Amino acid sequence: MTRRALLALLPLLLIACGPKGSYQNVGPEELYRALSAGAYVVDVRTPQEFAQGHVPGAVNLPVEEVARWADSLPK
Repeated sequence: MTRRALLALLPLLLIACGPKGSYQNVGPEELYRALSAGAYVVDVRTPQEFAQGHVPGAVNLPVEEVARWADSLPK
């Protein structure tokens, strides 16, 4: 993954560990620690953007479809 793609992705990551609708901005080191601990990472970019590079283990759920998938995320 390119540094640019990772930096674009970080603000959009949802790490489900708080109340519904919460998110946490994290840096690369904290992200990979959270992934090692079993975090669920949602990449909300388009499928085309996701295909160009993404965090290993991230799930692509486009923001345009948030109303359809938001309630199905694990807490």
